Amino acid sequence: MSRHPIPVESDRDERVTEEYVNFVLSHAMPQAITIEQVQKATEEDPVLTSVINVVQSGELYKLLVDEDQRVKPYWNVRADLCVTSNGILLRGNRIVIPAALQSQVVKLAHLGHQGVVKTKALLRSKVWFTGIDKMVEAEVKHCLPCQVSTRENTRAPLKMSKCPEQPWTHVSADFCGPLPTGEYLLVVVDEYSRYPAVEITHSTSARSTIPHFDKIFACHGIPEVVKTDNGPPFNSSDFRGFAGYLGFKHRRITPEWPEANGEAERFMRTLKKNLHTSESQRKPWKQELWKFLRQYRATPHSSTKVAPAEALFHRNIRTELPSIQSFSKEDIHKNVLLSDKNAKDRMKRYADKRRRACESDICVGDAVILQDPHPRKLDPPYYPKLHEVVKRKGDMVTATHGSKPVTRNISRFKAVDARYQSQDMSGSESDGDVIPDPTGENEGTRVESDQNSQTEERPLDSSSKVHRARERHRPAYLKDYVT
Repeated sequence: MSRHPIPVESDRDERVTEEYVNFVLSHAMPQAITIEQVQKATEEDPVLTSVINVVQSGELYKLLVDEDQRVKPYWNVRADLCVTSNGILLRGNRIVIPAALQSQVVKLAHLGHQGVVKTKALLRSKVWFTGIDKMVEAEVKHCLPCQVSTRENTRAPLKMSKCPEQPWTHVSADFCGPLPTGEYLLVVVDEYSRYPAVEITHSTSARSTIPHFDKIFACHGIPEVVKTDNGPPFNSSDFRGFAGYLGFKHRRITPEWPEANGEAERFMRTLKKNLHTSESQRKPWKQELWKFLRQYRATPHSSTKVAPAEALFHRNIRTELPSIQSFSKEDIHKNVLLSDKNAKDRMKRYADKRRRACESDICVGDAVILQDPHPRKLDPPYYPKLHEVVKRKGDMVTATHGSKPVTRNISRFKAVDARYQSQDMSGSESDGDVIPDPTGENEGTRVESDQNSQTEERPLDSSSKVHRARERHRPAYLKDYVT
């Protein structure tokens, strides 16, 4: 008799469960959406209505045999489903959102512009519905402010240039400086032999640069192709006329892409080291420069395995060290081509793997945003303006915003959703906001995208880069002075 159970109310467990479900509902509801809205949308949602009827009847097997394919995903979570007293479906302690409110809920979760993982985590802690992951990923991908503020970690694969068949047919040129004395170094590198020619100049203008090119070409001959960046002297009509007068093709690389001029850029790094060492030793930098060039031209290059002077002149140049002629002209040519190919293949494999390179599917007509090469501290990585791709040639892409085109390497662009074509985050539509293209296809010149590039001009964006001019006032002590 002592173990006879005490009678209890039969509906006590059901009442406790219902109170818990209502507690979850009242505390999990997003602030911008009321319970009444969810209740009304649930009643109008045919899928949730069918699921609620199945859950209330206890015949859960109907979720699997229902003709509506939208009901079947609820079979996998059938053990977690329950219904509140006011007809709202829950999965565990999370509200099942009807289809009419799903987009609004996702936008509420993405208000702080968090990433995909954080937005999913916030949603999963409050609500649930089928396809929640895909909807969040699409929302973040189509959010233009998020795309502008997020830098891509992948780049296009390297495009390695083929080694020329003869010396001094393809050369690369660039400037080094200014030096502390106010002078510049004009560097011209042969892409076959890697032989560098260096001239000291006091200006980078076309009128000052052309005589130095003439002097170098008088020593080694006129090349077939001269590759340069888009600096002021190489964009001038004087240099274009000089190219036409001597009969060589002037090839300008893709703006803001120093990799396209790799031979000259890499030698510039070695040249600057010599200038730094001469400064640290307090020695005349000009004398140290000639000493460095003599040693560099006689040293086997890491790519060709042949000394630049030997590959260009087919003979050893005499240095402080004794030497004898070790290779014939045919052997030198064979070694240069084979070693150059092996070295470039090795560099491409290493660079593509380190950069996680992949081919870009950007094509004509796509909406893209352009990377800012020199962002300030709080500037986003990309300009907040949409461009439309109008031309693609290899990895060189030309896009327009307004009426003016801009040409960059494809790695500088990021594709965005086309539905933002009319959106302009900067709030300006004038042509003055268009990022200029410093290349400007001129007669006798063309822009190329091989493997590398540099431009002397920096694109401007009026919403973040243009500053108001400083106001100037007449000094007070000149107020009574009459001119």
